[in-house]
Amino acid sequence: MAMSKAEFIEWFDSQVRPRWPKWHVDKITLEDWFAGFARFDAKLLIEAIRRHKINDDPPTPGTARLLEILRAITPLLPRPKPPEQTDAMTFSQFWHKTRTEGTKDERMAEIRRHWRLIPPSRLAELDGEAYQWVLDEDKVR
Repeated sequence: MAMSKAEFIEWFDSQVRPRWPKWHVDKITLEDWFAGFARFDAKLLIEAIRRHKINDDPPTPGTARLLEILRAITPLLPRPKPPEQTDAMTFSQFWHKTRTEGTKDERMAEIRRHWRLIPPSRLAELDGEAYQWVLDEDKVR
């Protein structure tokens, strides 16, 4: 959860300043730190600052190094699962269902709907009877 500006300043004053007491922080630098780090949880920030001070011991804290540490210690959130599509079917399943459950008009409508998308020879394979009905009806017109 992101920290408010007041919470961030309180965190900064209690965790960062004591570790680098000689470091002079102006208002702009504090604003930069707020923009870069307020989105992180305070406990993660404390751990990152602690590791940075202990392992790197720089004269002033480095924002790039802190971000590296934060990336390394931030727990990865599980990816949300995509919604299950129970009504999804394959191309073959669709045509099987159309052939076996569709009315004559529905089957002919599917042939016409796919006329420009699927070569005629393939349409004839998918539903030969409906394909022939469409051809016969178009000849009459």
